[in-house]
Amino acid sequence: MPNVKVDESHVVRLGAPTLHSSLFLQKISNLPSMQQVEHIGLGGAGNKCLAVVEGRADAYISNSLQYWDFAGPEALIKGMGGYTTNFLGQKLAYPVAGDTYFRGMVCARTPEMHRFVYTKDKLAQTLISCLKKL
Repeated sequence: MPNVKVDESHVVRLGAPTLHSSLFLQKISNLPSMQQVEHIGLGGAGNKCLAVVEGRADAYISNSLQYWDFAGPEALIKGMGGYTTNFLGQKLAYPVAGDTYFRGMVCARTPEMHRFVYTKDKLAQTLISCLKKL
């Protein structure tokens, strides 16, 4: 994936749901500096991840996602130089037993873009507060 210039003037293209605007998405969209975010309506986790890989989106954030919806796309994103974490900024894990949901995931085209999106206007704190409510 080509590197994107990441500075405060960059308008982040965020893969977002098409059918509804979730309370989660509304909450992060209301942050002052997130006003410079373009929401790209896309259906399905795989489609949003493909948009990240192809460069049509810079990032994709989800507050709840099944493992099987993201395992393959995550491998593709990482293979193309992208970066993924949970809302706490930790590597994603796929435990064999127990719950099969990620309670929060951030993926981006590059590690630099991930850092930019994750730290933008205290987004990390907002994501973590959303996680606590799940």
